[in-house]
Amino acid sequence: MAKEDIVIESKRDLKKLHVIEKVEEGILKQREAAEFLGISGRQVRRISKRFKEEGQRGFRIN
Repeated sequence: MAKEDIVIESKRDLKKLHVIEKVEEGILKQREAAEFLGISGRQVRRISKRFKEEGQRGFRIN
């Protein structure tokens, strides 16, 4: 089965994806990511969980 390409159109979502990837790589802490993105730590945890489950697909705008 062919993979579907993911296109992220929003600069904000692209920035969020980049920061969450850094959290997953252990480069940033969730608290640091929350401060950088201007969101709560809980939101970072939810986004991180969705990223783990769905990968970049979790950032797709429907």
